[in-house]
Amino acid sequence: MTAKARPKRQYTQAERLGAIVIAVRESVMEASRQLGVPENTMRTWLAEAGGINEIRALANARAEDALSEAEVAVYREIKQRMTEHTGPDAELHTTFRTLIKSRLGDGAAPADGKAGAAANAQAVVHNWSINANE
Repeated sequence: MTAKARPKRQYTQAERLGAIVIAVRESVMEASRQLGVPENTMRTWLAEAGGINEIRALANARAEDALSEAEVAVYREIKQRMTEHTGPDAELHTTFRTLIKSRLGDGAAPADGKAGAAANAQAVVHNWSINANE
């Protein structure tokens, strides 16, 4: 009597994307360990998406675009407050300093593959924007 082959696990697009994000941020091995997805499957998904270097480059480009948009928003807010003679508050100063700091570097991902300065600044600015709109 032959054993029945176990059916292949079908992953949703969201599961694949989540796994790719972890693999890009951490490593294929770490994503595999965390999610229980075979490393070969992870490598196949990365190859189908254009390769890990291409994905990192795209993520950094998107982060850079978001950072540029955030800079414009912060500069407009500062200009508006100065025009109204209501100077920027401490939180706006912190956001502004974070933007300047991220621009002093190149904003690209470091060699270890972790998020670059642009992505970190984007997160800070995003959080400020949410708080400012409440």
